Amino acid sequence: MLLFHKQLLSLRLPASPVIFSLRRALLSTSAATDAPPAPFAIDDYLVTTCGLTPEQALKAAKHVSHCKSTSNAESVLAYLAGPTLRFSKADIAHIVARDPRILNCSVDDTLKARVAILRGYGLSEDHVRTFLRMTPGVFRSVSIQEKLGFWLPFLGSPEKFIRILKGNYYLLTSDLERVVKPNIAVLRESGVSAADIAKMCVPNSRLLTSSPKTLMSILERADKLGVPRGSLMFRQAVTTTTSLGVETMAAKLKLFEEILGGSEAEGALGIT
Repeated sequence: MLLFHKQLLSLRLPASPVIFSLRRALLSTSAATDAPPAPFAIDDYLVTTCGLTPEQALKAAKHVSHCKSTSNAESVLAYLAGPTLRFSKADIAHIVARDPRILNCSVDDTLKARVAILRGYGLSEDHVRTFLRMTPGVFRSVSIQEKLGFWLPFLGSPEKFIRILKGNYYLLTSDLERVVKPNIAVLRESGVSAADIAKMCVPNSRLLTSSPKTLMSILERADKLGVPRGSLMFRQAVTTTTSLGVETMAAKLKLFEEILGGSEAEGALGIT
């Protein structure tokens, strides 16, 4: 009986320091293995790696604040600088500053896929680079194919498309059904052919992306210049009124009348 009590007491004795140390080491190792990676400072990353200024980084950080590591961003930066796009550090900084969300994109599913779409529509490598540099947000958008499918056939060539895009990136953000197509319909009803509308977009890139109400105002001002709709002079009048605006147009008419002594209609024809 005495022997039994001694054995029972020995079982209740505290574990040795060696056992405690071993147990603590095992637990700490397990916790370290299961712990998520330490978060990185996104502001610093945008400055040191992406080339943004501190002010740009502060503004951009809120769009990528959920990033827990740099792995995806590093893949995106490598692709932008790689042999397909060949962007310089300054170009990459410009792109990331304009659209920080590009760092969240999948290289294969988004960036490479969008490049393939643009090349499929006949855009050269230089065109693709220009497109991405000007409109990185549109570049990664799912609507890019719809917009290209409309504008490239309408304008006639990738070169004209890029030229107009440089003056007006709203070409790719304006609603086709509610803005662009209704504007084209109004111009066609005014006797302007589709080919002439495309030509008019070169000096007046916002002609089709302005609201339909604004376009109607432009046409009404062109009517006041005294030329019939559908004529070559009317197309020139629309171009003039689009580029000058209401106040500038009125000032030029007044100056024309004061200097040459002509009527308002004669002054209007002189301006066009």
